Amino acid sequence: MNSKIQEMCDRIAQNREIVKKITFGEMELVRSAAASFITLSGKDADPERLKECKALLRKKQGLFSDFRKYSELMIISRLSVQEDPEQYLADAMEVYQIIRDGRLFTSEAMAFAAMSIVDAGIKEEAAAVAGKTKELLAEMKERHPFLVDNNDTAFAALLAMTPKSVSQIMEETEACYEILKDTFPLHKDAEYSLCQVLSIYDGDPREKCEKAMRLYQSFADSGIRYGKGHELAFLGVLSNVQGPDEAIVGDVADACSCLKQHHGFGFFSMDKQTLLMFGSLIAASIRSADETGTATAVGSAISMAIVQEIMLVLILVSVSAALQSTRSSSGS
Repeated sequence: MNSKIQEMCDRIAQNREIVKKITFGEMELVRSAAASFITLSGKDADPERLKECKALLRKKQGLFSDFRKYSELMIISRLSVQEDPEQYLADAMEVYQIIRDGRLFTSEAMAFAAMSIVDAGIKEEAAAVAGKTKELLAEMKERHPFLVDNNDTAFAALLAMTPKSVSQIMEETEACYEILKDTFPLHKDAEYSLCQVLSIYDGDPREKCEKAMRLYQSFADSGIRYGKGHELAFLGVLSNVQGPDEAIVGDVADACSCLKQHHGFGFFSMDKQTLLMFGSLIAASIRSADETGTATAVGSAISMAIVQEIMLVLILVSVSAALQSTRSSSGS
């Protein structure tokens, strides 16, 4: 096993134990996501700083705020790695107001989208990005009313931060969807999310789709069933990682094998497909760390920030789906 994979898995596990100590009644999946984000930010979890950020968030945002609800711990983890958490939150809240302007309904995805804009260092361009995000969402909903919802806000914001025009983004996304739409007939929404992620990166739509599907087949050939749900979108990230498909799959498998030895990543905390998503995150992060000089719409061949943003959005969707499932079960 790659020593870097072992080291990162161990650091995530250590950070997770610290995160766990400052939370009560939190979903195991969210704890793991928060610890992973802190680790990939190159930080070690600090219990006192996490508590301070928790107090700051609760002081500035009410219980039903989109910065709280079930995404609160992920927001706190993002605050904890900032040099100035209070200013970062103020900036994110300001951008959030711009994004939500005129909307009757909001969602945690809007808070994530706001932080993505702040993370990209383009707060001054927030109004333009927000306008582009809204335009993209409106266009996507008009074309696919049953596939696109508020959870797509964060993906749309990532797309809006690229230099591509709305028409270019829609053209690429639709081209990818036309290619992939019959690949997973029972998972149309996941297919569309994958197309959104693929459109973040430069390249010919057919080549990008074929590469993603070759990677999917490589997982299958290795005896690994990559998920067809929301986690399918992360294939878009993996397909932009440099290296042979077999080597990438091997790294993901090694990361999963290492992670599941730690509390919070086993059978009772997450299913195999979600574990694969975490393993993919680690593999993509390690491989991207040494990549330089390849131009894409978002900068380097695979931006660590983009990897983190996509992962957090997918975790948000995972948690939302798990809560909806729990509510449905309790109501039946």
